[in-house]
Amino acid sequence: MGVALASPRALQKFTAPIGPSRTTPKQALISTIHAVPVDLPIFIGTDWIGRAAEVTQVERDILPPDTGYSLRNYVALHQPGKQVFLSIVLSGRDRSSIHRPELCVAGQGWTITGRDHEAFAVGAERIPATLLHIEHQTASGQPYPALLAYWFVSSNRVVATHWERMLYGAWDRLRYGRADRWAYVLLQTDARDGEAAALGRMREVVVGTVPAFQRPADPRD
Repeated sequence: MGVALASPRALQKFTAPIGPSRTTPKQALISTIHAVPVDLPIFIGTDWIGRAAEVTQVERDILPPDTGYSLRNYVALHQPGKQVFLSIVLSGRDRSSIHRPELCVAGQGWTITGRDHEAFAVGAERIPATLLHIEHQTASGQPYPALLAYWFVSSNRVVATHWERMLYGAWDRLRYGRADRWAYVLLQTDARDGEAAALGRMREVVVGTVPAFQRPADPRD
C-alpha cells in the first residue's frame, strides 16, 4: 500500500544510506531522523491550506514499523471543493515500504486509464514524474476521474519510475557499497473539472511545497 488514495531538490531532509559505504553522498535529499520525514507547510501563500491527513491503520499494519510518513490534504481557500492530496513515504531498513504506486491504485478500486510523463517546474529545476490518469465508478455508476503523480527520491537522485529506482539502487549497492533509503512523493486530485485544471492544481501545490522538503539534485550525479 504505502498511501491512502483519496475517494528535485532530492529529499533534502529525507534519505540517507544504510549499511557500509565507501562513499559519502552529498546532503541527503530528504531527512531520515524521525518517523515523520518532514513537516509539510500548512499554508501555500494565501491560496491553499494544508489539513493534516492520517495514516490508515491498514497501512500501519501492512508496512514495516520504521516507515516514515508525511501527509497533507491541500484545500483551495477560494474553492474549498478543490483539493490536492500530498503524501511522502520514506522507507526504513525494510525496503518493502517503497513499491510501485500502481499497486495501491488497483488495490483501492481505481482503474488506470492512461499514463504520461510530467516535468514539474520548480524554479529552474524540472522534477520528473509519472502521471497516471485514473478513475473509478461511483455508486450511481458514473465515472469519477482523477490524476495521480509520483516520483522517487534517494540521497542524490530523483527519478520518475519504479524501474529507475530499482536500477539505481542496485548500482549504488554494487558500485559504492551503499544502500539508500528511498522515499516516494505522491499527489492526487479530482479531475471532474477537466485534466488541465487538475494538473494546474498539482503544479501549484508542487511549487508551494517542494522547497520545504527537497533540495535540487546535483546535475553531476
